[in-house]
Amino acid sequence: DSLMSSLQQTEADFMARRAEQEQSKSLLKEHDDHVAGANSRMEEADKAVQEMRRRIAEHEGEISNKQREVQQKRIMASSDLSALRGKLSAELENIKQQQTKLRERAIQLQSNGPDGSSPDGAKEEMDKLKAEAGRLKARAAELQQEQQSVTVDPQQLEQQALEAEAAAGRLCEQREGLRAEMQRLEAQHLQARSEWQEAMSGLQQARQAKEVADLQAMSLKRQLEGQWSSWQPIWAKRLQVWRSRAMALCRARQSSELLSSAVALGWEGLRQEMTVRREAAAAVNDLQHQLAELAQGLCSVEDSMLEND
Repeated sequence: DSLMSSLQQTEADFMARRAEQEQSKSLLKEHDDHVAGANSRMEEADKAVQEMRRRIAEHEGEISNKQREVQQKRIMASSDLSALRGKLSAELENIKQQQTKLRERAIQLQSNGPDGSSPDGAKEEMDKLKAEAGRLKARAAELQQEQQSVTVDPQQLEQQALEAEAAAGRLCEQREGLRAEMQRLEAQHLQARSEWQEAMSGLQQARQAKEVADLQAMSLKRQLEGQWSSWQPIWAKRLQVWRSRAMALCRARQSSELLSSAVALGWEGLRQEMTVRREAAAAVNDLQHQLAELAQGLCSVEDSMLEND
């Protein structure tokens, strides 16, 4: 009985721990969902901050380019560009001469191959000529662009410098607005990060509570299994005794039912016999009455009368 009581108590404790385990599992899932939402909001805030930083960097790059453009325009407007134009023209003429020589050399290589060189050597030299021609062409384009810039009127250059300076000022105002928006986004990111950290702390506590509940439930389960393994043979014996007693009770019940049936039949026979006895007693009484009347009749006859006759 004490072992059974201990087993029942252990089972009750185990079921309570199982309920706590399920509750901890549900709470852990809620914390997981909360952490996932907080992490998503933090990532969105971080993306917004990174995007704003990129836009600010682009504005700063544009501002720097505009400031350099203003400086270059004003330097060009205040300097003598005749010498520079002559230098650029001379360099362009030199490039044109080099390009002419390269074309002549290419035509010579395409015709039978110079100086009996091998086809592989001719192909390699042709590749070098193409690379050199591409470099000269790019340089010529740069020189032509510089020529166009130095042929502009100084007043026009000053006007362009003023326009670039105004554009740089507008970009600076836009950058300040973006920086203010950046501060707001950074505050939102810090708030989202704080919420995420708080959610992570709650998640860790929920995980620890679930681990404790799992360990306690596992310990109680092992204890319950041990108690059950030691109590099961006793229970099997008791169950066998109860079954034998139940079978004996069943047989006794069947015997009782048979006895009851026999008693009922006996009483029925006795009731039928009682009726017969009553009828026989009534017949005997009638016969006795008739005999008494006959005896009385006989006694009333006088013997003297019979003798005289």
